[in-house]
Amino acid sequence: MELMAWTVDEPQLRRDYVIHDRGVVFARVERVPAPDDGLMFYPNPHARYDETRVVVGASDSEGRPWFSVDRTNDPMRPQPALVVGGDGAQLGAIAVHVGGVKGTLGLSGGESSGGYAVRDAQGEEVAFLLMPGVDAALQEGTVVDASGDVIGRFSVGVSVYEERRRRYGVRLEHAVPEPLQTLLVASLIGVELMIPF
Repeated sequence: MELMAWTVDEPQLRRDYVIHDRGVVFARVERVPAPDDGLMFYPNPHARYDETRVVVGASDSEGRPWFSVDRTNDPMRPQPALVVGGDGAQLGAIAVHVGGVKGTLGLSGGESSGGYAVRDAQGEEVAFLLMPGVDAALQEGTVVDASGDVIGRFSVGVSVYEERRRRYGVRLEHAVPEPLQTLLVASLIGVELMIPF
């Protein structure tokens, strides 16, 4: 039985998204300026197109801040995408997860294509988005909690807005508490921010 279903699409501008439940939009996600780190002495005129650091903010249907995702690109070592609540408190992060030596060997054998770990604010892994194998890339992946129990499914497909854009979906079969619910929604954005264009 499906309890909740969310889909993330990128309808217009790159790095701007809508989150909807069966077609009803309940949140908008827009790229926002990255916090000033003091390294630039003038406003960056190319900030909208600079992929070195991407910060997007989600607002609910009434415009209230819900969460933001902050991803710094490091081509040598993938960095977690940080998730911050609408009140500014860190909720957690989304990180690339291979699963140790067994997972790495599975990657090379086409059995699994890895996945993503959802971490809470203390850095504990509380859920995983497990990708299907390379040979079954168009099939659904699995959402599991920290104990390994399946709590839902997720998918990656072609967006209805443009064939070069991706559509992410997650369907939960069990109720999950906050902030895990928000982290799972944010993880769809976090995954997208980690994938190169």
